[in-house]
Amino acid sequence: MPTVLAALHRELGEELLRYPVAEMARPKVWINEQDSSVGRVHLGLVFALTWNFTELPMPRAGEGLKGIGFMNPADITEEAGFEAWSVLAARALESFT
Repeated sequence: MPTVLAALHRELGEELLRYPVAEMARPKVWINEQDSSVGRVHLGLVFALTWNFTELPMPRAGEGLKGIGFMNPADITEEAGFEAWSVLAARALESFT
């Protein structure tokens, strides 16, 4: 699991200015989507982290999250325009909340 946690830590650092300790992450579900060209060559692991800061999460400048912000999983599954992986991850997280 150290390699997976290192990858999670790297991804969090690329996307967010501040983030919880990756070692506190709880793996929830694998994503194996075969309908898109990206999905056919990638395997995903969805983690859940508890946000234990008083301020809201802040994306790094230039990241795609900057324009979208953070949303509840239910809002992602109901809104058109999200890629398949985002919808699958949101559905998985809905089932665990």
